[in-house]
Amino acid sequence: MDGPKAEQPLYPKLSSRCFPARFVPNRIRTGSVGRNLKLLPKPFKSSIFWIAQFGCTIAAASIMIFRIRRRNPKLELRKQKEKLLDGKIREALKHKDTSGFHQALRRKIRLRVGIACDQTNTSALSSSEIINLLRQKQFPENIVTDILNLLKVCDDLEYAQNPNNVTTLELIFTNASTTLKNIK
Repeated sequence: MDGPKAEQPLYPKLSSRCFPARFVPNRIRTGSVGRNLKLLPKPFKSSIFWIAQFGCTIAAASIMIFRIRRRNPKLELRKQKEKLLDGKIREALKHKDTSGFHQALRRKIRLRVGIACDQTNTSALSSSEIINLLRQKQFPENIVTDILNLLKVCDDLEYAQNPNNVTTLELIFTNASTTLKNIK
């Protein structure tokens, strides 16, 4: 033992007996999987792949544009107010509340004209200002006269001593709704 010792490796040589054939890194098994891979089309050369990619891109872009364009908080708030006023008008019709009906109808006319004419403070509009705005935006004269008549009816009958019957209120409401649909 006096002679030089031969250094032994820390790990003994691994033989192929230790590893089965499927784990040897340089040896690739060919079987049914390899044959099936050759039959599949390459995705970048396939026209179906590019059509699907183009379709998904167009769909994603259109959804984003639609969401950005749709989210106008001022316009959404005005439309929500308009729906609330519709509910108040219908409630006043149901309870035969003449004063509440005319107030809500006047407010709805102001709001609708304010939306159509891009006015921010619609509650401050007077009847003459509403008519002037409609004429400036060049609405047809029959719509302007219908709005003027509705505003006069609302002003005259809101505090009238003898209340209107339900059929008169419903007639005014249908006339107002058809007129206001034409204002956009």
